[in-house]
Amino acid sequence: MSLLGIVRHMADVEHGWFVQSVAGLDEPPPYRTEDEPDADWAGAVADDDVVRDAFARWTAACERSDQIAAGLDLDATTQMDEWTMSLRSRLLHSIEEYARHNGHADLIREQVDGRTGE
Repeated sequence: MSLLGIVRHMADVEHGWFVQSVAGLDEPPPYRTEDEPDADWAGAVADDDVVRDAFARWTAACERSDQIAAGLDLDATTQMDEWTMSLRSRLLHSIEEYARHNGHADLIREQVDGRTGE
């Protein structure tokens, strides 16, 4: 796990939950493929071009999610796998996902600088 991997992973999450599930568009995610289901994490290497690309894709995915959500009522429902969820639930679940990964990022930071939040 790495900070860059989290950014890449969240680009895939935004895409999957909003572009594929909420909007119902059949577009491939930014990183994951059937052959490389962990490409979001595995491709996160310390290279300036990879870092720029990750942040650009994540930013674009967030902007697209915002555009999709803005056009819908919060109680609008969509299907994702076996779950039917309202947009409100999907947005709350997104907040939970970001919160979890922010915790992961904080643990990684503690390993780098040794500071703990007390």
